[in-house]
Amino acid sequence: EEGLSVRVLDAAGAPAEGVPIRLSASADENGGGAGELVASRRSDAAGMVAFVHLQQRRRIQYGQDKGREVLAFVVGVAVPG
Repeated sequence: EEGLSVRVLDAAGAPAEGVPIRLSASADENGGGAGELVASRRSDAAGMVAFVHLQQRRRIQYGQDKGREVLAFVVGVAVPG
């Protein structure tokens, strides 16, 4: 089972709830390129987001890199305000 957890904190170090988090898959080992959206979620009251079953996303499914191996997962954070 492969998963990735993200914890979002505000400037004071407190958990930040409701922050949009995006997880993308990339065929570039450094996470470069546009990447392919795997999932997007909002952080919970503890500032946590969990992405599970990533072993099912080991190949790019769409676009110019379709069929290539996923070499990196990239986390994107949309900072409100």
